[in-house]
Amino acid sequence: MNEATQVKITKCSESMWKLTYFATVETWVLKITYYEPWFGDSKGYFKDWPNQELKLSLSLFYMCQCGFYIYSIFALLTWETRRKDFSVMMSHHIITSILIGYSYVTR
Repeated sequence: MNEATQVKITKCSESMWKLTYFATVETWVLKITYYEPWFGDSKGYFKDWPNQELKLSLSLFYMCQCGFYIYSIFALLTWETRRKDFSVMMSHHIITSILIGYSYVTR
């Protein structure tokens, strides 16, 4: 097997891992939020704001997402295949980690 084929296989396996992760997380989010009173009513998003109660399931989701994006920073630096959009993805992961953390703290 030549090097170009090996690189394609590596990129494909990385993409499949991300697809599996995001499909699982999306299912989890839908399960968590479906029974929330604001799920189908956007007027409920800001009810009782800024003193809204954050349920354990949503708190765990925040932590998992922030953890994933922090992990992604280190994964990009250490073992993922370098792609053309490396700097864009690195910026995305750093900014997203900051925004998730800020959102959690200021909720």
